[in-house]
Amino acid sequence: MMILHSKKLWLIIIMGIFIGSFCFFFCNKEKPTEENQSTIEFTGVELKEEQNGKVIWKLKVDHGKVDRENNIIQLTGIDGYFIKDDNQLQIVAKEGRWEKNDKIIFLEGHVEGKTSDGGHVSAENIKYDEKIDTLSTDKPFTIEKDGRILSADSFTADRVLEEITAKGHAKLKDKEK
Repeated sequence: MMILHSKKLWLIIIMGIFIGSFCFFFCNKEKPTEENQSTIEFTGVELKEEQNGKVIWKLKVDHGKVDRENNIIQLTGIDGYFIKDDNQLQIVAKEGRWEKNDKIIFLEGHVEGKTSDGGHVSAENIKYDEKIDTLSTDKPFTIEKDGRILSADSFTADRVLEEITAKGHAKLKDKEK
């Protein structure tokens, strides 16, 4: 009787261990969400692009979120520059995105920029299309340089604002002193 009772006790203990082990390994595991699988976040990173061994743009970002499925990086706290030969456009924006497949950088949220030859640009957004090597905006902007102010509804330009085409209600006036 004691042996039978002892066998039942051991059987209960072994079953408990088996069930406990099963639950430990297979139960209550958080399944990764679809968002966690396709996104990566980072802080304080520098992104850059080179052509022929020379940097053509560089962005320092406070925070970024990579959508690996679409190959798009959402950016916040952007400070960077575009370079062409010896000229440079330093640029600051609150947020933006880098569409890596399409080779497009879209900056928005009160974009400000300064050129190495003394120009200053202000716009709601600026888009850089690396495929055609142009900056553009589809919103009103101003560019100030050499005591003159250019404003219009939109523009296209080279990546350092040396050659600019203003479109829609374009005005060029002297800066008021």
